[in-house]
Order: sequence, then C-alpha cells, then structure tokens
Amino acid sequence: MTARPYGVIAALAVLTGLVIGLRTSRRRNVSVSNMFTAFVIIMATALVTDRLGEWLLSPRHLLPNVVEEGGWSGVGFPITLAVTAAWAKLSGVSTLGITDIISVAAMPSIAIGRIGCWFGGCCGGVPIQNTALRHSVVAVIGPTGESHPVALYNSILFLAATPVIWLLFRRASLGLATVAFVVWLGLTRLLVSGLRVEFSDGSLGLNIDQWIGAFVLIAGLVLWWKIRRDRVFS
Repeated sequence: MTARPYGVIAALAVLTGLVIGLRTSRRRNVSVSNMFTAFVIIMATALVTDRLGEWLLSPRHLLPNVVEEGGWSGVGFPITLAVTAAWAKLSGVSTLGITDIISVAAMPSIAIGRIGCWFGGCCGGVPIQNTALRHSVVAVIGPTGESHPVALYNSILFLAATPVIWLLFRRASLGLATVAFVVWLGLTRLLVSGLRVEFSDGSLGLNIDQWIGAFVLIAGLVLWWKIRRDRVFS
C-alpha cells in the first residue's frame, strides 16, 4: 500500500486539529472526554457533509466521481459546527465554548488540509492572465503555476488568520472566536472561489461556491448580532 501525499497531509490536518482542541479545551472548561465526543461527532458529520457539499456544488459529479473534491470547508464545516453546537447544548456543555475550541483548532487544520488538496490536484484554478504574476507563481511552484493555485491561496489565508483567531480565543469574550472563524470561512470562499475553474458558471457574477461563501459570511454576522443581543460580550 502506497501512502499518497494527499492522504498523509489530510491525516496530519486532522491530527493537528485534535491535538489543538484537546490542549485548548481547559480554557473553555470543556473536559477531555467531551472533546473526544465532539471530535467523533465532527468526523461523522464530515463524512456526510462532504458528499452533501459535492452534491450542492457539482450535482452531476455525485455518483460517477465519489472521490472527487467535496465541499466540506464551504458547506460541511458550518453544518458540522452547528451539529456539534446542538450536541453541546443538549449535553449541558458550553455551546460557544465548544465552538470556540473547534474554531481555533480548525484554522491551522484547514491550512494544512489545503496543502493536501494542492498535492491531490483538486481546487483547480483558472489560468493566470497577468504575465508577471504567472511567472512568479511558476517560479515558486513549477509548471502548475500557469493556473491559480487556489488551494494554496486558501492555505495561506487561513494560516495568516490563525494568530488572530487564537488571540480572540485567549483574550476576547466568549463566542467571538467562533464568529471570526465563520466570517473568515465565508469571506475566503467568497473571494477565492471565483478563481476556481470548475465553478466558472454562476448568477449575478458569483458562482455557486461564492454564493455559499456569502451565505456563510452572513450567518457569521447574524451569529455576532445574536451574541451581542444576548449580552454575552462584555
């Protein structure tokens, strides 16, 4: 059996998220056992929403290309976050506490996972039109730089925002890290997915992946408003 870079990096991304989640759980008074339960729920939900994302983003590919890229980060991650929050509420665990932990753990996990996507050849981008930019990208990553390396763009954006989410997690009010994560997830999807070649068609200037990003962004802002209304922020 051959270990492919995509699988190895994906496993590293999951492990990174788990380790960070376990190590930061005490900051939100969440027990290790509850974090393990949350992790199981996240992985189980991800298996379902990965296919859901694929169906929503590219319905014609649902059956013939079951191993093709899904839509977890765009569709499934918000759903996964909501399902885990619902479990926390029913279990008496701090809902915003658990989602804050997931948010801070997810940022580097997604950044690493996107590198795996690039190695796996998914998230293909449209050709780079600017000559200087194209030459620069090719010089860094090789011939594949003729087209926008969308997966690497996402990786860089999530890695760059990780310290901000971590700072909010440590010093800001309960729930603000969750809000920032959801908003960033939607915003990056809205901005970067316009460069993806498989989503070239759309309405009102946005493709389906960008519309999903816009929805997630709005959901994050609504969550921020709700938390403020409920006087959770100090």
